[in-house]
Amino acid sequence: MRKRTGALFACGVLLAVACAEADGPLALTGTAPAPHNAAKPTSAKQGGAKLSVYAGGVDRATPQRPCLNRPENRQFDFWVGEWDVMNAAGVGGSTNVISSLLDGCVIHESWTAANGGRGRSINTFDRDTDMWHQTWVAASVGHLRMAGGLQGDIMRMEGVRTQPNGVQWFDTYTWTPVNPDRVIQAGRLQIPAGNVDVSFALTYDRVPAVDPAPEAPTTFCQPGGNSEASRQLDFWLGSWRVLRANGRPLGFAEVGSDLSGCLTEESFRTAKGYESISFAYYDVIEQRWYRTLIDSEGERVELRGEVGEGPRSMTGDEDGPGPHSTWVRVTLQPVSADVVHQVWETSRNDGESWTEALRLIYERQ
Repeated sequence: MRKRTGALFACGVLLAVACAEADGPLALTGTAPAPHNAAKPTSAKQGGAKLSVYAGGVDRATPQRPCLNRPENRQFDFWVGEWDVMNAAGVGGSTNVISSLLDGCVIHESWTAANGGRGRSINTFDRDTDMWHQTWVAASVGHLRMAGGLQGDIMRMEGVRTQPNGVQWFDTYTWTPVNPDRVIQAGRLQIPAGNVDVSFALTYDRVPAVDPAPEAPTTFCQPGGNSEASRQLDFWLGSWRVLRANGRPLGFAEVGSDLSGCLTEESFRTAKGYESISFAYYDVIEQRWYRTLIDSEGERVELRGEVGEGPRSMTGDEDGPGPHSTWVRVTLQPVSADVVHQVWETSRNDGESWTEALRLIYERQ
């Protein structure tokens, strides 16, 4: 097995092998053996009779703030701060800003590499899966979905990416606090079918304020790029007033594009203090869409969908009360240039039939 160490991913904090393939074919052939203790992240569980994210706190007179004092949500706080970052060879110039959002329900990462490559992640403790989950999106190939938790003082997360031909990529990341002002982040990518085993180690040193390198925009997610499917949600970009289907005002949403078009990000809020954020992105490795939603009540759901034109539908499975799981389907449907419907549906029979549970009307401001 070929092994490379100390490599910095040119498009973020990922791994050199994937970036080297960003401008060429992405397929690897062969049959991958069983993973090396890699756990595939699970979707969020519903944990009750309500839908995650939107239908939870929007009607409360006073928002719940469960993440403020829940010990599990504080486990990754050692990473919060502004950091100068060096690779294993002692080369610096990269920076990372880690923030706590939504009353501590989200740990948000904003990475800038020394060469101007960028990436962002949202991390949360899901009390229904009893695990930490990370969604990482880069300004090129290399998006990640990982899950894990604290092992002693070390945060460890693992994930699996599966190409349409069945070849699997196994990701393992750890974050080790050395002292309050230093953290070691290590990562490993294994592709057994391609005899690839790549690892890196980064040293984070806390600073009062970072001075990131100038951003280096990419064309990877632009028309003509390898991931041009990332533009399929452009109809949703903008500032929106959000209403229920009966016309009752519900809140406001900002939907923006970042990471050279590789990330579509929504920030939703109500006047009563309920908030949620979502990352939506096209994964060129798996050749499908993903969307991760997290709200200020600590609920999380991960959805996935196929490439296509017209309305964007993504589904996820949520375990509810009893032995049966609930399938959730969320469709973003452009009605006109200034109106978009977001429809939440559920299914108890593995997607054979669907029941509409919530319809949100987005009116452009």
